Amino acid sequence: MKNTNLIFLVLILLYPYSVQADLASPAPMDFTQPDGTKFTGFNRGNHLQGWRESNGWSITQNKDGWWVYAQGVDRHTLIPSTQKVGIDPEPDQNPALKYFPRHLKPEPRLLLDEGPIPNIRSTRADTFFVPLLLVDFPDYAYEYPMQTFEDIMNQEGYTYPGAENSGSFRDFYQEISYGEFLPHSIIADWVRAPNPHGYYAYSNPDGYAHVRELVRYVVDAVEDQGFDWSKFDNDGNGNVDAMNLIHAGPGAEEGDYSNIWSHKWNLGNNSVEYDGVQINSYTMNPEIQSGTIVAIGVLCHEFGHALGLPDLYDTDYSSSGAGKLALMASGSWGTSNTSPWYPSAMNAWCKNQLGWVNTVELTDDQSGVSIEKSYSSNLVYRMSHPTVSAEYWLIENRQKAGTDTLMPQPGLTIWHISDDITNNNNEPYYRVGLEQADGLFALENGGPSNGGDVYPGTSDNREFSHSSMPNTTSLYGDPSMNRIENISDPGTVMTFDISYNEIILADIELQDGTSYANLPGTFGVDINNDMGLGDLALTLAYNSLELEIIDILPAARTSFDSVMIDGRSVSFQNLNIYAGSGRAFDVKVMNYTGAPTTVEVSINTVAAYRDDGAEVGMVPAGSALYTILGIDQVFDIQDGTGAIGGGGSFGVSLTNTVPIQFFIMNITDIPDLLTPSDEPFTDINGNGQWDNGEPFQDWNENETWSPVVELSGRTAGWSIDVQASGNNMNIAGTNWLEPLGPGTGPIFIINTAVSPEAQLGETILITTDIWQLMDAWGHTGVPFQNGTGSVSIDQVLETSDKLPLPESFILENIYPNPFNPATTLEFNVPRNSGDPVKIHIYDIAGRMIIQLTDRIYNSGRYRLTWDGSAFSSGIYFVHFHAGDIRQVRKISLIK
Repeated sequence: MKNTNLIFLVLILLYPYSVQADLASPAPMDFTQPDGTKFTGFNRGNHLQGWRESNGWSITQNKDGWWVYAQGVDRHTLIPSTQKVGIDPEPDQNPALKYFPRHLKPEPRLLLDEGPIPNIRSTRADTFFVPLLLVDFPDYAYEYPMQTFEDIMNQEGYTYPGAENSGSFRDFYQEISYGEFLPHSIIADWVRAPNPHGYYAYSNPDGYAHVRELVRYVVDAVEDQGFDWSKFDNDGNGNVDAMNLIHAGPGAEEGDYSNIWSHKWNLGNNSVEYDGVQINSYTMNPEIQSGTIVAIGVLCHEFGHALGLPDLYDTDYSSSGAGKLALMASGSWGTSNTSPWYPSAMNAWCKNQLGWVNTVELTDDQSGVSIEKSYSSNLVYRMSHPTVSAEYWLIENRQKAGTDTLMPQPGLTIWHISDDITNNNNEPYYRVGLEQADGLFALENGGPSNGGDVYPGTSDNREFSHSSMPNTTSLYGDPSMNRIENISDPGTVMTFDISYNEIILADIELQDGTSYANLPGTFGVDINNDMGLGDLALTLAYNSLELEIIDILPAARTSFDSVMIDGRSVSFQNLNIYAGSGRAFDVKVMNYTGAPTTVEVSINTVAAYRDDGAEVGMVPAGSALYTILGIDQVFDIQDGTGAIGGGGSFGVSLTNTVPIQFFIMNITDIPDLLTPSDEPFTDINGNGQWDNGEPFQDWNENETWSPVVELSGRTAGWSIDVQASGNNMNIAGTNWLEPLGPGTGPIFIINTAVSPEAQLGETILITTDIWQLMDAWGHTGVPFQNGTGSVSIDQVLETSDKLPLPESFILENIYPNPFNPATTLEFNVPRNSGDPVKIHIYDIAGRMIIQLTDRIYNSGRYRLTWDGSAFSSGIYFVHFHAGDIRQVRKISLIK
């Protein structure tokens, strides 16, 4: 192994760079509208580009104090809409905002920092002196006295409220530097600013320029108090090396932009020389954080900038950068993301830049390489890329100790370094990126740090190689064939094996494929290999549940004894792929969807070996598109007949090639002469439903009572809901447990009442209009064909004057039921009765809403129609009272 401990040579930056600062707080914020409406949101961005969001939608406050959704960007500010957060619908449900994207963000400010950077290696060996200046405002006084900050900055074993012995600023830097860097803060008492708090606010367009004025004012004030600036030139280069300031109140990074956003900058033209040293660079920090005294996280982060370290989070906020296991990324808020009193340690790269670690390059194959936890050991291993000199990996053992005590999961962290990249803004092309062991690339996609970031971690990944995910390929696709494997369990000492293999390359490429819904299909795998392959394993990636690998079909130059398929992974037994190019095999898949779709398929991982066992660097080339074509599911109407004054019926059939679990269809009749209806019956027991033995009108002459929808054998067990309005009937059907399997045949029969206005010999046109069709796997958008048919009026029901006179009072039939807006009540009056017939309608609360009749009738059969247009949808009750007969029937008005 070779010692490659880097030397941090830069004394003063020779070129300007952007101002560095702390990332917005990850904690949720509570917002209150002027009318008292409350909602939760987040502060986003950094000192150059801050904004707020609610559920991913950017929000801003209008001139009247209302929080509204942003509808655009005007340079450094968001343009307010008229739609109020928590009151009006969110943009994706709001026609007024439907074209606005999520995560609108203002243009970043441009602030260049030309301040000097200290040379840590040239500083005194004992103590690094740091000035800390305190400033409050005429309208915003400080809460904590100077002594409190003496404790925060310098006290050994300092305890943050509620976090016993969490450590001071000095404790933190002493720990991560292994005792080589001991900052001691000399604190000047509070100085009152000449202008009010808002003059320096982040929301003030000139706020940063005013902050420069403020810093100079405070510097002058403490100079007048006799402050000795010369002791703060620790490296002897004529500059105060790192000046910290704390302002009264919280920082804008917590979401209130009337405050100052914590940052590191310089005084520019306001710089000044006192006691023979130039005062220029400064960091600005808050007094208050989360409602109490500031934790050390923000102080340590900003001081890292003062020492020359860049931000390692993504400053354009399109990804998460290095994550919360790095102080200079989101680690200032703690390794738990909510514990800034335990900020993350600096990662291996930062420590290496400052000369605080012993970086040893591993140059040979080794087994059982051991590395002690980074809390107590300054050993960092380097693994270089063999062909890309600017790229390498730094390996450290991070355990739950010291300031990392709250990290989600202990283990090896493997940092991918690219010296030819200057920042972490262009994911995945980071200057300092974390190889996340779970292979999910959450940080590159704006996700959180978690226990899957370390090795072996929650994914139990113990290998980092060309064929793993993530892998040892360069950022630009150059294979390295480096291999770290057999990573041990987390512990004070961890071990791993490392090997540097010969670079033997071959290409693998997926080819497009096409098939049909609910049928198998294939797509090809081409391999260009100059050598024979004796082993191959690959895992495919596709963001879809529609595909299942069911077989591998070898091409002419490929043979194997058997294939093992485990989900999306494929491996072979006794494989032989002869040298050549083009098709090696086809992947056969089953398509579990009824909706047409296109699935992008790529290779997630691939491991290949030559006949002699040497590993081959198989290089995937892009992705392929697998297209699944839809097949129409065909609905049809089976013609029926009807009788004037009686009933009519027709059937609905379906030819389906995919299983169906849900549908909504609309059925219309033209002209409007059919009303969906059960066969009328006499409800003897008054329970509102037909029971065996109760007389009914057998409209369809099938000798059994028929409901409005009669299910077929194919749809037995389905739940059916029917709603009718005018000549439209909506039918929804579901069966989540036993979907309708592929087949052909009737699915139900619709029974209707035929209007007396129908004409004998008339033909009524029936059409279906499918509104929704869902397959058994939950996919909507299944293609279909609508059906048409007819009902022919071929008879007239016998009139009531030919029937014998009734023998008793009875409320016989109510139809249609459900109804909209009118229903007909049939009742009988017996001979020789002088009793009045009283019919009233009651609502579900028991209130009488209308009297239909209260008079004496002659003997016979009568019909009354109730028009419910003036009443709301719901359950109602018909109360029939005549002589000693009382009947109550339930009816449903559906609009």
